[in-house]
Formats: sequence, structure tokens, C-alpha cells
Amino acid sequence: MPLALIPAYELQVQFAAIDEEGVIIRRNKIYEVVGADFATASANRDLFLADLALASGSQIMGHRLTERFGNDDAVVSVFNMYREMVITFELAGGVPKKAPHSIVAPSLNFVAGQSLNLGHADVTAYLNNFLETGGIVTVSDGEFIKDANNVAASRIRQVRSGASYT
Repeated sequence: MPLALIPAYELQVQFAAIDEEGVIIRRNKIYEVVGADFATASANRDLFLADLALASGSQIMGHRLTERFGNDDAVVSVFNMYREMVITFELAGGVPKKAPHSIVAPSLNFVAGQSLNLGHADVTAYLNNFLETGGIVTVSDGEFIKDANNVAASRIRQVRSGASYT
């Protein structure tokens, strides 16, 4: 399902100052920044930060601008949200190292019995996002997989309602 950009961006700013007792106090505040696209929102962020630095007596220690995406379609997908495909990747690099990865409510194309369906084109396309050469997403701590077949293990896992797994 297509994701539609919500025309707002979130700017998180971290402030710091030394209080009367000599203690460094840090606070975070979130602002909604308007922009038709990320470039416009970035320009608006820069203008706002300049004014904010004049408005506050504290130091701006850092900031982060993020886009918010949401699916504006009605929910029509019927899938078990408590089912996950857990994949253990063999990471690229000289030292043998593995990292876990999970897919929430894996599509039928991803499942073969209780394991990952490595032969399916959708699976290959998904795994290619994590490749050492040409990858656009890291698996863990900025690391990639060497090739799409570097899966050490995979299994289906049921999670409890409200449980959080990574």
C-alpha cells in the first residue's frame, strides 16, 4: 500500500544551560516544521533555529529533523500481526558475525513452511536492501550482509499482544 507524506516535519531540539547551582540541565522540545518537501522543511528549520537561538537563553546542543509518513488508506490488510519471521543474517566482513532481523506479519511469499522462502523474488528484492554492495539499509550497527543467500537461520515466531521485539 502506498505511503502518503503528511505535509509536516518534526524538529526535535535539545537545549542545555547551567542552573543557579552549577548543574547542567538538558531539555528537549519538539516543533512542527512546515514544508512541501524535505528541502523546504530543511530551509525552514535553519531559519527557525536562528530565531530560536536568539529567543532562548540556553544553548542549542543538537537537533534532528524527521519526516512523518503515514498510510492514508483505510486498513484492509488481514494478517496475523503477532506472527514474525525471524532471520539470522551472516554479516559481511572478515570476522564471522551474525545479527537477528525480524519481519512483522510476513507475507505468504516470504514463508516456506516455518522458514524464509529464499527462492522467491520478493524475498531476494527485500534482502538486496541489506547488501554490502549497493545496500540502502543496514542490518545492525551499520553492518550489511554479503549476499542475499547469507541467511544462517530463519523461523516463524509468535509474539504476545503488546510485546515489543526488535
